[in-house]
Amino acid sequence: MKKICLAIFVLLTVVTVRADLLFSDGLNYSDGLIETDGLWFCYSPATPHLDAFVTNDLLILNQNNYDSVAAPFTNNAAPSVVYASFTINVSKLPTSSGGYFSVFSDGTNTVSRIFIDATNTVVPGTYRLGVANFASYINTAGATNFPMDLATSITYQVVFSWDEVSGY
Repeated sequence: MKKICLAIFVLLTVVTVRADLLFSDGLNYSDGLIETDGLWFCYSPATPHLDAFVTNDLLILNQNNYDSVAAPFTNNAAPSVVYASFTINVSKLPTSSGGYFSVFSDGTNTVSRIFIDATNTVVPGTYRLGVANFASYINTAGATNFPMDLATSITYQVVFSWDEVSGY
């Protein structure tokens, strides 16, 4: 009986799931403007302000920057679930409830955004990460916060998944 259970366990652990890497970037660019270096480009506004910068292998985003930058990838076979992983270090809380800093798009439409939300935290001076489908603001119906207060000036590894079929 032990041999049968072991054989079933080994068989189940050997089964693999196919995953395609859609995009990977170590962000190891020289310090400076990212919009003219590498794959990244400004998709909004039409006339860029040229204010998206890399410093020490980090893309610096803040409330004073206007340019929305993106890195394209080509994948003609749409997956049902998209996974993303990145590190985040929030040095200063947003002055309002927060805004999105990451957008996932199907090439035509924005399908999901990731937000920094400084409202409704349990611990004062902290923030939460939120996810919303098709929404521009975290307080939109359907937006969800990860239920953990995060401290400023701490680097976190974020893993995100989005299912295009179910929409969350």
